[in-house]
Amino acid sequence: WNKQTSEENFIAMIFQNDVEHYISNLTKNYDKNELLLVIQTTLASLLVAMLVHHDRAFNILKTFVHEFLGMSLMVCCVFLPGPLFGHTWIYEWTLHALAIIASDRIAGGPLVNPAVSHAMMWWRKLSIFECASLIGAQLLGAIVGYPITEMLVKFLRPSAFVGGPEFDLNMVTPIDAFANEFAAFALLLCAIFGFCCTSLNHWYYLRQSLLALSIRFIVVLYPRTGPAMNPALGTVWVFYSVGHLPSDLVHYTTYWMAPFLSGVFVTLLWSAATKSGIFSGGL
Repeated sequence: WNKQTSEENFIAMIFQNDVEHYISNLTKNYDKNELLLVIQTTLASLLVAMLVHHDRAFNILKTFVHEFLGMSLMVCCVFLPGPLFGHTWIYEWTLHALAIIASDRIAGGPLVNPAVSHAMMWWRKLSIFECASLIGAQLLGAIVGYPITEMLVKFLRPSAFVGGPEFDLNMVTPIDAFANEFAAFALLLCAIFGFCCTSLNHWYYLRQSLLALSIRFIVVLYPRTGPAMNPALGTVWVFYSVGHLPSDLVHYTTYWMAPFLSGVFVTLLWSAATKSGIFSGGL
């Protein structure tokens, strides 16, 4: 009995050490206090959403998990091809498209974008509480996704490195940066509405391929800020690469305010055109 207990304790200790080592590697680049604040805020928003919508609390939790996993997968799938296979356009476009399809398919079709979640709230598909919880899940997913991506890159191709959306204020003015993300996300949301909210939605691989190609086209068309077209990618990349959350206002006006305002504009136009959302009858 003592021998069996000792073996079980030894296995448990090894497992615990491996888990602690893995978690340590995932979080070593982040400021621990800021990371804890993000986690606490996210869990609080999830709890509030589940309490407010208690009749569908399980579905909210399930969606939260899908967003977290989907964002982690999306970061890995989208940011791996470049470092591993180079930046030849034919490889990059093809692998980027396949990565978007794969991450969406595996994770069950999550939104994986705070600005899209915000737009869906304006389209009356999410409540403000659900939107807040999903944004938190997406941020946490990106926080996990970046270090996993870097670990995979370092393992598969040690000489390569992972990059993320960013820009130099010496090269791009704040107004240009804002306009770049505003326009880029507007086109992205138009593609989402056009491919995912019409009859094309029934043709999964066709609409995902069109969406992936659209994203790649927008990246090439509006390169000045990355572009991120996704607030979580821009902010968490700074968090991961610098070690703390961004402190400059320009970052938030570029990567958060621009796509959020752009999303409201496009969503209202789509709602008016399709007589949906706030135009479906009554405010």
